[in-house]
Formats: sequence, structure tokens, C-alpha cells
Amino acid sequence: MYPEGAGTRMERALGEGAPYRTKKDMAYEQLRSDIVSGAIRPGERLILRELAARLGTSLLPVREAIQRLEVEGFVLSSPHVGARTAFPDLDRITETLTIRACLESLALRLSAPLMGEADFEALDRIIGDTEAACGRGETPELNRLNRTFHLRLFEPCPLPRLKKMILDLWDESSMSSNLLYFFDPSRARQNLSEHRRLLRHLRKGDIKGAERILVLQRANAERSLRRQFKSKTWSGQDWLRVFPGHEVKGEA
Repeated sequence: MYPEGAGTRMERALGEGAPYRTKKDMAYEQLRSDIVSGAIRPGERLILRELAARLGTSLLPVREAIQRLEVEGFVLSSPHVGARTAFPDLDRITETLTIRACLESLALRLSAPLMGEADFEALDRIIGDTEAACGRGETPELNRLNRTFHLRLFEPCPLPRLKKMILDLWDESSMSSNLLYFFDPSRARQNLSEHRRLLRHLRKGDIKGAERILVLQRANAERSLRRQFKSKTWSGQDWLRVFPGHEVKGEA
């Protein structure tokens, strides 16, 4: 279900014991995964027949999946353009970051008393991998490792629904994280320093100190994103600056 190296234990555990999935569920999950990972980029047209052929299904499951993704804010529909993936929106991003920070603070308070040396060593290894990725300037890898670090923090949390909500919010904010590292390379080093400090607090049993770092991270991320966004929403031409080889269809 998960590509090699793609999922944390928390992600895999939340996927275990899942009920039977219908074709529309599978279409939804695949399209959502493609949008979150960037395989389908912002502004890209979602053509039913092409997607159905790629997914090996009929048009109806794809249509229902796109409708569901539209409700979640991943897709926008227009009578003249059709369905396409949404561009990053600063207001939505900051709202997601705020909600995620609140839920992560709760999850950390529940997880920290259950952590042992094995948990600290796992987090330390992720920090080491992040430092190496910083040295190589690997933006996608930095984004993946940041997500992995945070989700690993909450593995001991005894509330599966809380972990699932956090995981969903990470999916929703994945594109903003990619933008953050792309436009502000210094944020990667700052993030690394914050993770080191957070781990030091956890090793000392200072849960409040660790929680303060989570709050600080959210504030620093929003501050950096606000510097990058010239307006509330990006146009296709803005996105072409990030991926110059990508043609954004449906733009005038």
C-alpha cells in the first residue's frame, strides 16, 4: 500500500484493518495521493477519460472522487474550464497550520509520557538524515523528513482518531511545505535547529518546552510563507516560476 520509504509506522498503522474499498474509494485515494505528492500539480486539468484510463476504471468512480476532492479543497471546478487541482491559498494554508499545531500540541502531551529511548533514537536518526539532506539541498527530501519527524513524535499517542486528523492535515499542507523550502532555503536549517531543541526538551522530560517549540515552528512557517506570497492566491503564471517546464492548462 505504501511505496518503499514513504510511510511512517504511524501512517501504516492507521491503514491497517481498513474496510473493503470500492472503486470510487480507490480512485479517490489515488488521486488524493497524486495531488498531495505533487505528481498532479496545482492548476492541472483533471480530464475524466484520461484519469479513468490511467486508473483502470469507469468514469463514474473518477467523477465521484473529484467531487469529494472538491469538497476537501483539493480541486476547483469551473463551467468553462472543468475540474483542476487548486493552487496554494495563503488563508487556507495558515488556517491548516493553526489547526494542525493545536492538534499536534495535544498529541505531544499525550505521547511524551509514553516515549522511551527507542523513540528518542528514532527521532535523532531523522534529524541526522535531515542534516544530510540540508547539505545536499534536496527540497522534496527535506519536506518528507520534516513530515516523518512530526508523525514519529505522535506514534505513542493512544488516540488513533487524533493521529488520523493530524495525518490528514499534513496531507493538505504538503504543497505549502514544498513551497516553503523551495523559496526559503534558510527555513530548512531553522527547522533542523527547532527539531534538535524539541528533542532535547523531550529527553529532559520538559513537555511544555517541547510544546513551545511546536508553536514556534508554526509561527516561523507562517511568517516565511507570508513573505513569499504576493497575493492571497497564486495564478498559473506564478506556478510556472516554480516549475518552468510545466504547462498550466486552462490559464489565459
